Amino acid sequence: MNAEKKKRFNWIDVVIILLVIVLAAVALLVRNKVFNKEEIPTDTMRFTVEARNVFSDFADLCVAGETVYNSSTNAYVGKIVSVSKTPHVPNYNEERAVKIAYDGDDSYDMIITIEGQGYVNGRDIVIGGYTPKVGAAFYLKGKGFASATFVVDIDTMNAKCDPLVNDSEGELGFTYQIANIGVRQAGIDAIHIGDILYDELNDVILGEVVDKKVMPVKNKEDESKDTGYFTQIITLKAKGTETDKGYFINGTYELKVGAGNADETEKGYKFVSRYAKSTYWFYSLLDIQR
Repeated sequence: MNAEKKKRFNWIDVVIILLVIVLAAVALLVRNKVFNKEEIPTDTMRFTVEARNVFSDFADLCVAGETVYNSSTNAYVGKIVSVSKTPHVPNYNEERAVKIAYDGDDSYDMIITIEGQGYVNGRDIVIGGYTPKVGAAFYLKGKGFASATFVVDIDTMNAKCDPLVNDSEGELGFTYQIANIGVRQAGIDAIHIGDILYDELNDVILGEVVDKKVMPVKNKEDESKDTGYFTQIITLKAKGTETDKGYFINGTYELKVGAGNADETEKGYKFVSRYAKSTYWFYSLLDIQR
């Protein structure tokens, strides 16, 4: 009887020991993943933002050499390497498509270039944990100053940028155009032939940029005057399918000429690329290749 109890007790001991070993191995694995994360190699990169209508107190503090943080996350991003400022004068009137001058009150428009460590992945550029896109907001913070800004340029410098791949799928080839309306020069420069555009709301590929045309927005009162805004017609190529209901990229994203307001605003759909972020409307479905 004692021998049977001892044998049973020994088996229990073995199970307990095995369980302890398994738990220890799991704990060690978790520890290694937490404390020994594989670091992504980084390179020195820059991005430039515009701060509009800021007061002189901000301009006095926001100077080259200052450390910059993302005020949304408090994460360190980099250092300011150059700053330029001009008196803030123009006020763009959307209805009249004209710049209206008024007496300023000691405020400025500033161009601020920030340098930090970053990397490029399949579709994004990441600098100091922030993903800059021309046209997107960057909430800048430094010691004693902060402002909402917009990205106007990205310079990956000598960083390695893997080529983009148009991985849309389907038995049909689509060539179509989208209209990017009311864009400033920075938004025009941020779109390149060969870029891959994605629909931001659904995270679905839109296609590869194969052509773009730019038309200035006319001043409604005097067409000889420059408004500083443009309409950009972007031609895209993608693969997809056709059903009784319509044309789809990757079986999910529907091409609809004249469509807009997908995000329930009056600003139309939204696209992102490696360099840019903007809004768009479908312009025309040019060709279907079977």
